[in-house]
Amino acid sequence: MIHSYIVLFILSFILSLLNAPTWSFILLFIIFVLYYLNRQFYPLLFEKDVNKILDFLKTSKNKQHQFTYHFMQGNTYEAEQLLKKINPKSLQDISTIMLLAKQKQYNEANNLVSHLKENEYKWYYGAIISLNLGELDSYEDYKSRIKNPINRSWIDMAQLMSEGKKAEALSLLDKQLPTLRGLKLLSAYTYKKEITQEAN
Repeated sequence: MIHSYIVLFILSFILSLLNAPTWSFILLFIIFVLYYLNRQFYPLLFEKDVNKILDFLKTSKNKQHQFTYHFMQGNTYEAEQLLKKINPKSLQDISTIMLLAKQKQYNEANNLVSHLKENEYKWYYGAIISLNLGELDSYEDYKSRIKNPINRSWIDMAQLMSEGKKAEALSLLDKQLPTLRGLKLLSAYTYKKEITQEAN
């Protein structure tokens, strides 16, 4: 990214030497901002290639991105080492819950969920954890609050899995995969691998 700033500085300097009009500086700045946003957010929100998403996360300097890469790859040790480096604390707690849930340490994860602010993350992971703990009232309560349709569908798939209906869960996921992008696609792809492994 430092190279982009250098290029911006050089181009701005050249424009000033040429006594370029003000609008040319504004246009240059807009182009730079769009380039920056595309580099930082496109892979996370719109990318269709799972490998490109993974490459972006792996090479990112952002600790949360690095954690997500190792989490999705099943590198538990590496993911654990990154937890304390994640800021802010609320994001660190969510990442910890993700890891604990993946390790099936549901009671520990549930304790952390109870301290989260009321938001989609709390409701989603609260539902997943309650389902695995057999706390059906809490499960239904959390599930009823989830607003994101993709998250709700994944909760439904988790319930199918808990009922031993793995083929149905996999069928729903296969239908959904072509519609997903970015981290949602990566999450679904990883979840499919886990379902497939459990089915075998």
